[in-house]
Amino acid sequence: MMVEMADYVRLLRDIVEIYSPSGYELEVSKRIEKFMLENGFENVRVDAAGNVIGEVGSGSPTILFCGHMDTVPGKLPVILDGELLYGRGAVDAKSPLAALIAAASKLRDIRGRIIVAAVVDEEGYGKGINEIIKSNIEADYAVFGEPSNLYGLTVGYRGKIGVKISCRTGHSGHSSAPWAYRNAIEELFNMYLKLKLEIEKVFSSSVAVCLTRISGGESHNIVPSSCEAYIDVRTPKGCNVNECVMLISKFVREYALDSGLDVDILYDDVVEPYEVDLGSPIVKAFSRAVAKILNKPIKLMRKTGTGDLNVYARSMGVPSVSYGPGDSRLSHTENEYVRISDYIKSIEVLVEAVKTLCILHS
Repeated sequence: MMVEMADYVRLLRDIVEIYSPSGYELEVSKRIEKFMLENGFENVRVDAAGNVIGEVGSGSPTILFCGHMDTVPGKLPVILDGELLYGRGAVDAKSPLAALIAAASKLRDIRGRIIVAAVVDEEGYGKGINEIIKSNIEADYAVFGEPSNLYGLTVGYRGKIGVKISCRTGHSGHSSAPWAYRNAIEELFNMYLKLKLEIEKVFSSSVAVCLTRISGGESHNIVPSSCEAYIDVRTPKGCNVNECVMLISKFVREYALDSGLDVDILYDDVVEPYEVDLGSPIVKAFSRAVAKILNKPIKLMRKTGTGDLNVYARSMGVPSVSYGPGDSRLSHTENEYVRISDYIKSIEVLVEAVKTLCILHS
């Protein structure tokens, strides 16, 4: 069964045209499942989380190809302008996902096994990758589909701490007399500023601390007695995430005690940083593949973000990298686009990298 490049472009355009923010991946999953069933994938199934999984090849090594079907919210018009495909998810990360699926379809006769997992909720809370781990889908190596500018290979990601802090002063009053009451929004914002300084002092300014959401107040003319904030912390390699969590908890408790505030703290996302061994066969395989297919040296990258790769690699102990077409600077923007030629070239790189990896592994 021969799949033409036009079919790979059609797959990409189809899944970009389907708007699929986290929690709404069903229609994309149906299109991917259809492609797998029509193109020689084996053991095609949809798991309890809604992930679509298919396999090609047999033997050793086993390589996991994993990409996410969901995007951030914000529908964009899908336009194919020459060789530029615009649309939500064109970069993050439907073109990398489609490239993984396409490459696997070209590797059906490989002496090795490829498990392709199109997962849900990467942009949310990782429901998809956690189901992959729960199902004990093991591999010798893993490639995650994320934009890396075609010539790049992401070898490291930062850790993440997501923390929600709620603050209550106990009393509200008329906004015409703000001096008479404690303002919960101001109190929590001041706490955040001091917490940020404390984290940077203890762990260095390379730890990124960002207040991403704050809400509070009962009415436009009442001094607010309650407030809630969400703080996103990204930690580099070498920063112990658990120690950072302990610092945050200790600081918030002591601040609340000293200031007489009623404060709750809740962590909803704690992920360790990850970096693959640069001597791993998977890094060597991609380095050789990029040099051969693109005639350029590979660029090894360490991203400031966090993703499914961190969770899977650390939980399963599998050497993992991420690769794919697209400029990651366009991720989550209103100007997402990918070059079709880069998408096609990335498929060639993936095919060559897997062939090389199978040789290096043997």
